[in-house]
Amino acid sequence: MARKFFISLFVLAAALFVFTGVQNSYAASELDRMNIFLSNFTEVSMFDFDVDDGENDEIIHLGNPENVGQLVYFGVAHNFLNNRKSTIKKCTDKNCPYEFKISKAAVASSVEKYFNLKLGKVKKGELENGISFDGKDFHFDAPVSKDDVIYYVDIDDVDKEGKFITMTGEIYNVKNKKERPATFTALAMPHTWNNKKTWAILEFKVEWKGEE
Repeated sequence: MARKFFISLFVLAAALFVFTGVQNSYAASELDRMNIFLSNFTEVSMFDFDVDDGENDEIIHLGNPENVGQLVYFGVAHNFLNNRKSTIKKCTDKNCPYEFKISKAAVASSVEKYFNLKLGKVKKGELENGISFDGKDFHFDAPVSKDDVIYYVDIDDVDKEGKFITMTGEIYNVKNKKERPATFTALAMPHTWNNKKTWAILEFKVEWKGEE
């Protein structure tokens, strides 16, 4: 009887270890920070990218200067959702056809913070995603509306190898957490920005459920 009891305890302990593996490796507060970090990309529909500088294939390579418009979009949409009071202004320029504007400096700061990339040269005129650049500010209409589906991430596993951190989990609808249409794999590394410890994304890939 004692032997069976010991074996049962061992099996239960092993199961708990597997179930709480991520929590045992990282404090809950650290996992929350990781979830928030990655959700900054999914909430603006940034999927399937890395920071390499090659030609686009199945994913977008944000290190390629030709993809600067994607980095601009991230900076604009991210600040619109998270830093609107401090970075977004109403576009009151003469004959401005857009509702809002944001400085290139604010966009470049967000790009450096999350990707550890320099924004690089941006040509004046119309860019991707309905954004226009006048040489100083980006002009745009609201990139996200209240009717849009916004996704966050839910990390279920974290693996660290040297300075690289691999995070996997599911993507869920903010308005319905049970709706989880995709899984993800993200690669990041420690990064210091404005004297604050954070991470810089290196790669983010999504696999939508039901797609082969």
